[in-house]
Amino acid sequence: MKSNIAEEIIRSLGDCKKAKEVRKYYSDMLESFMEMKRVLKSGGKSCIVIGNTQLKGVNIANAEVFVEQMLNIGFVVHDIIHREIPSKMLPSTRDSSTGRFAKKDGTDKLAYPTEYILIMEKQ
Repeated sequence: MKSNIAEEIIRSLGDCKKAKEVRKYYSDMLESFMEMKRVLKSGGKSCIVIGNTQLKGVNIANAEVFVEQMLNIGFVVHDIIHREIPSKMLPSTRDSSTGRFAKKDGTDKLAYPTEYILIMEKQ
């Protein structure tokens, strides 16, 4: 997976279906990043918009994992923009007990209250 952060997240989730799904997600994203690197010319940039979230009490640091994966395959950081998502565009919430997306009822947490815009450059 080329990410120590991802491995730690998966260990924290334990031996469950969700951990396997997160592992698969990070593996799939790594394949996407490798394809980006293959098709970009030197100096070409890739832009990814992603949010961090929490699942079953574990912080899922997607932005940090993606940066680590991309650095490990030969990209460099051009810029990282972190911003709060405007209230008119707020995403779904997660049910605190199940971790599933749920309708907003005031008791659950926002799934992605902020987003990261990762601008990475192929060397």
